[in-house]
Amino acid sequence: MQVSAPTALEMVRRLRHLGLVEKDGLALTHEGVSAALVLASHRRAAHTLAHDLLGMDDQGADAEAARLAPSISAGLTRRLMASRPPRS
Repeated sequence: MQVSAPTALEMVRRLRHLGLVEKDGLALTHEGVSAALVLASHRRAAHTLAHDLLGMDDQGADAEAARLAPSISAGLTRRLMASRPPRS
């Protein structure tokens, strides 16, 4: 993650406070798993926008997807994923 140990510890503390990480370990709670799945779908949608619709290469699309994913809406995610051609 390329962050210092104190920064990583603070992140874990915040995730625990939000109920996303178990209190006695580093495992995700059910809520944490759900949040991770939602964020992953938003990231895939943002990658689709940058790569498939805007023509960015994979590396550029990945970077943009990382920036956009936290703010992309569920509605836009659904529309972008629906616009993708089926995988072969």
